[in-house]
Amino acid sequence: MSMAEPTVYIDFLCPWAYRGAMWLADVEKAGRIRPQFRFFSLSQNHDARQGSAEPPIWERDPLAKGLPAFLAATAARAQGAQAGDRFRLALQRARHEDHLPVDDHATFRLVAEQTELDVARFERGGATRGLRSSDAGVARRAQLLPEDHRPHSGGPGGRPLRRHRDGPPIR
Repeated sequence: MSMAEPTVYIDFLCPWAYRGAMWLADVEKAGRIRPQFRFFSLSQNHDARQGSAEPPIWERDPLAKGLPAFLAATAARAQGAQAGDRFRLALQRARHEDHLPVDDHATFRLVAEQTELDVARFERGGATRGLRSSDAGVARRAQLLPEDHRPHSGGPGGRPLRRHRDGPPIR
């Protein structure tokens, strides 16, 4: 990670992550930065703070709030980084401006259409099929959420570790 390419962890449920992403989109348009967005589960963070971080929320409750949105955004990103970014921003707007349910297939499909994704490919890519709580669903989620996109729980209490430039983690 560099100052020009910061890694930003978000949860689609978080209004502050939404506001920050909108601000970063404006800064990016000016050509100053190119943020890389990753996922951080607020559900996992809350569980970690209550002493129940293991196993991770995505293994215990595959339909926990926010996780289906991570899967949909990962399926969108499979169509390219720009497609993934368009989908992520539009899904954040759908949640926080239009007040649509963020973990709903109809919302995913609407946003996929609005952002001009190949909707059939998006749905084949697991935007909805990985949302079941069966063993096959768990395997599908593991396939759709590569390591760098998994909800992050690296810091104490599930908080992400931040770094200043190339220095040590800041907690």
